[in-house]
Amino acid sequence: MIAGLFFSEIGNKLLIHLIRFDPDIETLQWNLNISAQWKDEEFKKAHVFLCI
Repeated sequence: MIAGLFFSEIGNKLLIHLIRFDPDIETLQWNLNISAQWKDEEFKKAHVFLCI
């Protein structure tokens, strides 16, 4: 459990640093801007987007 917490924290920080190098970050943000108002349809669209 402690190992999972450690790697979760390291993973989050690593993603924050690596995201700066993604040339298509705007598309990712647009398609995955999850909110409390999302319904099943939005989650299905996000799933399709990620599976491309």
